[in-house]
Amino acid sequence: MSHQRLALIVAALGSLLLTSCGAVVQKDAPAAAGATATSTAKFHALLPDAIKTSGTIRAASGGTYAPMHYFDIDGKTIIGVERDLADALEKRLGVKIELVSTNFDGILAGLEANRFDTALVTMGDYEKRRTKMDFVDYGQTGTGISVAGGNPLGIKTMDDLCGKRVTAVRGYSYEADLKAQSTKCTEAGKAAVNVLVFTDDATANNAIVTGRSDAQLGDAVVIAYAAQKSKGKVVMLEQQLQPSVIGMPVLKTNPALRDALQKALQDVMDSGDYQPIWKKWNLPSSAIDKAMINANP
Repeated sequence: MSHQRLALIVAALGSLLLTSCGAVVQKDAPAAAGATATSTAKFHALLPDAIKTSGTIRAASGGTYAPMHYFDIDGKTIIGVERDLADALEKRLGVKIELVSTNFDGILAGLEANRFDTALVTMGDYEKRRTKMDFVDYGQTGTGISVAGGNPLGIKTMDDLCGKRVTAVRGYSYEADLKAQSTKCTEAGKAAVNVLVFTDDATANNAIVTGRSDAQLGDAVVIAYAAQKSKGKVVMLEQQLQPSVIGMPVLKTNPALRDALQKALQDVMDSGDYQPIWKKWNLPSSAIDKAMINANP
């Protein structure tokens, strides 16, 4: 990814900071402007027969990863960027996309066990995850560090996490990143990182507020939003790390679903319905130009 693109992501996240979770019930969305009966029939024909019969794509989600996917005030309905993307895809594919709340670390196993068909859960398209999966990429983000308001420990870089209590969400790449950083610390004669692992971002972020941890490593979009909502109790450092593409994982044994999702997503982009979703959530630079498969290096 280019430095210019990374700069755009940083700019969008800066704007976010300055401006301001079983199956779940889903909100009905207005018809997407670019979807027609003809285009819906075309994309629906690409779907696997089992999904045509059931009328539903089961997509793993979470519910605690605002603004990407989180529970509305009713505690049941998942809203956010990925719900809006699902609504746009529904109009093209002619089937419902059911967002199923589940722990992140069980999603890939759930796909292999046929509990889900895909996932809309801000999952990084990493090579290590492509052994059995292909990814239909729909956005981009980076890695960020959040700390207590005022940054009392003066944390600025990953190296400053040596000897600190740092939270991450189980199953995401950030846990492995922290363990790698801890090894780097000890090899340099410094104290190890005390890695605290939680099942969701809300709990991980709250650990900073309550003083249980000194920092959090996580998705920059998500922790920036959490920092905004904390009203100064938590802040995100300006430096961004490891820009990456996020996508919908699909089993390699299910190329029909992969290709249907990719083509329908490209139509969302081409029709003009895609960019407004990201703009609605104040994240225009997290949008990408093309619906690609396995795009991350």
